Amino acid sequence: MSDVPQVEDVCYYGRDKRVWVFATRSGWTERKGVKPLRELTASDPVIGFHWGFDGSGPLQVAKAMLADALGREPHPMLAHAFRDEFVSQFPAEFRLRRGAILRWVRGYACDLGQHDVPAVLPPVLLSDDAYRRRRPSEGT
Repeated sequence: MSDVPQVEDVCYYGRDKRVWVFATRSGWTERKGVKPLRELTASDPVIGFHWGFDGSGPLQVAKAMLADALGREPHPMLAHAFRDEFVSQFPAEFRLRRGAILRWVRGYACDLGQHDVPAVLPPVLLSDDAYRRRRPSEGT
């Protein structure tokens, strides 16, 4: 028996400036006839959800997906990095599983030298100092 908590893997599906969460099923008909578990909402409804470029709309998507996947609000620098590496690259319609997000977060933490990251991440993943060590300021 493992000490690692079992977590639900879900699929995030985005289309038409909306993002839904579906239960994960195998096969090409993964979503056919399946009702979403929930719809994610932007923390700033005026900005709303957008993706496929860098900006405040894609940051809203990054924050919402990370908060849902982690079960807590993400550190702002983590949300910016997720936006830059994932959300800015999403096509008009996208799917991404929670497991892929958690693997990316664990890799991001390891890049910062935080190797003892539990299966479900700690409340404060990154300090501002750790982020600066990974991304040195321009001109230095």
